[in-house]
Amino acid sequence: MGAKYRPQWGPDCTHLVCAFPRTPKAAAARAMGGVVVTPAWIWDCQRLQKRLPCEPYLLDGSASSGSDGEEEPNEAPPTSRPRPAHRGGGSPAKPRPPTPPSSNGDTPEGDAEDSAGDTEDELRRVTSVPPDDPYGGSTEENTDSDDDPIPPLPDFFEDKTFFLYGDFGATERRRLQRFVIAFGGTVAPYMSEAVTHVVTAQEWDSTFEEALELNPSLQFVRPRWVLLCAERLRPLPPQPYAVVPRDVTVTSP
Repeated sequence: MGAKYRPQWGPDCTHLVCAFPRTPKAAAARAMGGVVVTPAWIWDCQRLQKRLPCEPYLLDGSASSGSDGEEEPNEAPPTSRPRPAHRGGGSPAKPRPPTPPSSNGDTPEGDAEDSAGDTEDELRRVTSVPPDDPYGGSTEENTDSDDDPIPPLPDFFEDKTFFLYGDFGATERRRLQRFVIAFGGTVAPYMSEAVTHVVTAQEWDSTFEEALELNPSLQFVRPRWVLLCAERLRPLPPQPYAVVPRDVTVTSP
C-alpha cells in the first residue's frame, strides 16, 4: 500500500502497529511521538483500498489488557467442526449410544482418535501465523520480567528551548518537534527570552541580529543538526551546522 516497514522502531518511523498497549516497542514509539494503532487499521485500509483515519484504531497506552494484568483473547476459541451429514441412498445411521468409561478410566479408542483429530485441527487453526505477517511474535504483552529492560532515551536537549523559524513542510516540522521533545527539549511557539536555539533553513537574516542584541547567547542552527543528534542518540557540536553572517567563519572546537 506504499508504506515502508521497519522491524525495529527508529527516528524515521511514524506508526507502530501493535496488538497490546504495554510492549517495549509501544513505549519507545510513544516516547518519540509516534502513533500506535491496532492491526485492524492495516486490514481495514487494505480491505477498503484507502487510508482510513487512525483515531478509531489508536491503542490506549494507559489501558490494561486484562483485569489481572493477563492477556485477554481477541476471539473465542474455535469449536469442533460438525461431522458431515450422512451421504448415501439408505437411511441415516442411528447415533451410537455413549460407551460407559472403562474401569481404569481410559477413553474408548474410537472416541480418542476423533477427539485427537479435532484437537489437532483446532491447534493448527489457532497457532498458525501467515508467513507474510510481520507481527508474528513481535507484539506480545510486556511482562514484569527484568531480563530485557528498556533503556531510557537520553535527555541531552533537557536544558534547551527551540524555536522553529521560517517555512517548514508539515512532515519536517513534525519530525523536528518530535525529536526535540523526545530528547528532553522544549519547543517554543514564538520567539522569547527563554529560547536558546533557533532552528532555520534560511540564510542569515537581519532579524537575527536584533534577536542577538536581546539574547547574546542565542544560537542559530540548521535542521540537520537536530536530526543527526536524534539519529546518533547523542549531542553533536552545533558549530558545523550554525547559521552565521556570510562574512563570519565558524570552526569546530
